Amino acid sequence: VDEIHRSWNKCCGAQGSLLTIPPLREHPEDIPLLAGHFLEQALLNTGFPVPSISTAALEALMAYKWPGNIRELKEVMLRSSREIDDRRITLANLPPAVRGSINLPEGSCPQQLAALEYEFLREELSRQKGNITRSAKNLGLSPRQLSCRVKKYGIDIQKLKRPG
Repeated sequence: VDEIHRSWNKCCGAQGSLLTIPPLREHPEDIPLLAGHFLEQALLNTGFPVPSISTAALEALMAYKWPGNIRELKEVMLRSSREIDDRRITLANLPPAVRGSINLPEGSCPQQLAALEYEFLREELSRQKGNITRSAKNLGLSPRQLSCRVKKYGIDIQKLKRPG
């Protein structure tokens, strides 16, 4: 931010001007792009491929309030890039505070399994554009069983049905 402010003053000669950048929590739609950028930066000279970010992890990143603003996001992505087992950042790779932003339990084994179940369900429902019947079939569940889990985790099916 200081670098941007100096560039602004140098370019525009606005020595007394105040440049106001809104906090990250006020524009969560920018988080996927920024998170991807910080992952690329973190892995720039390592030779490792840039991992993807799971839908559930993105959802948690966008729901979090970012009290540390963009610096905190950068640090979270740097730390997450060091902790991945696969080529994908999931909820399990995010700090507890960020994971907790989507009201998932954490800690004990059953709670971690619940977080994994949420992620798994969310990913399949996303692939099927929110279609309960197709998702249930692919998951080996009845539509009723999947509907109960969707309700349990508060997954917004309508959001998944929208294109984009």
